[in-house]
Amino acid sequence: MSLPSAIAELIDESYALERSGDLSTALRRAQEALDQAQASGEAEWIATVLNRIAGAQFRLGHYPDARRQAQEALNLAPPQSPARAEALLILGNCAAETDSLADAEALYQHAADLSREMGHTVVRMRALHGMGQGVYMPRGQFDLALAAENEARRIAGELNLSDWLCFPLTTIAWVYQITGRYQRAHETLQELGRVAAIGGPGSLHQGYHHYLSANLALDEVAAEQARILYTQACSIAESIGEPGLNIDARLGLGRYHRTVGNAASARDWASDALSLADHVSYRHEQGKALIERGRAAWLLPKPTCAPRFKS
Repeated sequence: MSLPSAIAELIDESYALERSGDLSTALRRAQEALDQAQASGEAEWIATVLNRIAGAQFRLGHYPDARRQAQEALNLAPPQSPARAEALLILGNCAAETDSLADAEALYQHAADLSREMGHTVVRMRALHGMGQGVYMPRGQFDLALAAENEARRIAGELNLSDWLCFPLTTIAWVYQITGRYQRAHETLQELGRVAAIGGPGSLHQGYHHYLSANLALDEVAAEQARILYTQACSIAESIGEPGLNIDARLGLGRYHRTVGNAASARDWASDALSLADHVSYRHEQGKALIERGRAAWLLPKPTCAPRFKS
């Protein structure tokens, strides 16, 4: 059942605002769409808009709210519907960042299977990205991450979805950087930079482009360039409020200070990243922040252990 044009326009506007980095207004537009959908009484329309609200809340780091809205959408959505697949994707995103990679993998796989049955290629592309970035990369299964993301990249390219193309490109560049394939990382970042520029300055994708470029600069002993890029990524993250980039940019600045011999500042940046990760219960980032803080603490005159992670 097609959405009424008024609701569809509000959802499209919400997506566009999110891509530009204006998450708070994106959430307000989605709420306006929900008011109209609820007035109609159509369960599938309501589920579709609940997913849009959940997606914006997820980007803001409001994971319990995002999970609650997505679960409500899942309960309302017809068995064979894009709204049901979207709800599974969002629940997978929340699981990947808070609870369990195994649960995330199952949810992404369910979304991919359902999208294949419906012939809904875009949802399958996004499920592949979820598996690549949300499950395989954190596990260190880099070949699997690249395979999933390259397939998502192929689909996005064929469908001319430049907005979605940024997501697999980010993971691909990240994997190449982590695994020391610097030339491939530079090539992928060049493509990411071109595509991210379409959305204008200050977008989430541009923020991750700065962050990953800074990682490469630090790996290649260009510390001052890395500092500038990390600072730019941090500024974008602060502006839009996206928790993942906020945490990663701070960890990057911590790594920069540790590299140049300023262990006290490195510890402070890592501690700040840990506070943010604790606030949103982003478990993978909590672990990364504890490791970085421990590395900085080890370099101080009287090394102290980072506190033990509490489950």
